[in-house]
Amino acid sequence: MSSNPPPTKRKRTEADISDSDLTSLPEETIECSAQFWFDDGNVVLQAEFTQFRVHRSILLHHSPVMEDCFQFPQPEGAPTIEGCPLVHLPESAMDISNMCGLLYGTYHVDVKNVTSSYLETMLLLGRKYGITSFTTSAKNFLQQLFPPSLTKWDTAQEDVKKIAGRNTGFLFDVFNLAYEYPIPSIMPPLLMAMCTIYSLAQITSGIPRRPKPRAILTHNAKQYCMYGRAVFLKLSLEAFMEAYCEVRDDEFEYTIPTSTCDSHSACLERLRDIMTEIVMRHITSDAVEFPQAATRMRPYSDGLLCFPCFAHIQELIGESRYEVWEKLPAALKMFEAAVA
Repeated sequence: MSSNPPPTKRKRTEADISDSDLTSLPEETIECSAQFWFDDGNVVLQAEFTQFRVHRSILLHHSPVMEDCFQFPQPEGAPTIEGCPLVHLPESAMDISNMCGLLYGTYHVDVKNVTSSYLETMLLLGRKYGITSFTTSAKNFLQQLFPPSLTKWDTAQEDVKKIAGRNTGFLFDVFNLAYEYPIPSIMPPLLMAMCTIYSLAQITSGIPRRPKPRAILTHNAKQYCMYGRAVFLKLSLEAFMEAYCEVRDDEFEYTIPTSTCDSHSACLERLRDIMTEIVMRHITSDAVEFPQAATRMRPYSDGLLCFPCFAHIQELIGESRYEVWEKLPAALKMFEAAVA
């Protein structure tokens, strides 16, 4: 890389540019990338008002599409910059800067520093230019962050909450990307993250993230998320209610109190209160609860259940969560098939 970074803006001499480029943007508006302008670079990429002087061999090594483009000789009179062919790209300057950062190894995707901007670049340019390392890395990362198994998700969701906390709008951006490209394998856990972190109003209207534009779901992604939220609540309510109350011979049989209960009347009364609260929690517009343990939900952790009944409640929660998790992907596929 150049030891002395080029000026932010540069004038091009007549020797730099041919007559065929006279229709380009005024030269004083063009900026050179401060980070990706190599003295020994042999091709200049221009995206919007920014130019990147990079190495053709690097581009060709990663992108078969670019290799096909560069195999043809430049026509006579084609625009050049300091002897390097000038290639105009339709992508944003940020996307090309992100691409260079990934190709030259100045940015690495990991849980500690991931941004939705880089993930979008990897999915967009990876698909367009055939850069398989981009698409593979992005999907692998997202599948690690939003794994298919409930056990792994219980571990990963803490990382998801941290990322969403320090990168406002991250989940909205990822949800849009996963819906657009698409990446169906991560949609169930991604939907769970959206619904357990954000309220109904936030999902429908987005959240502010100044100075950037408001983080908001696209129209189709919002429809998918709203449908998924409704399906999740329905599955969750059914699973929890069936776990606590069975119908036999047209009569209700409660699973609490247990046979070893030492406070029969109190635990039965508390179970009825819990079931009422569960119904209320499933018609809320607030963020949805999907707890890993009974101790993390107020209705169970107030000490009003005896120990045997509380232990049984914990077991039922685990079974109910697993049932919801297993049924959700199939329910979402019904929506995908309906809008396909």
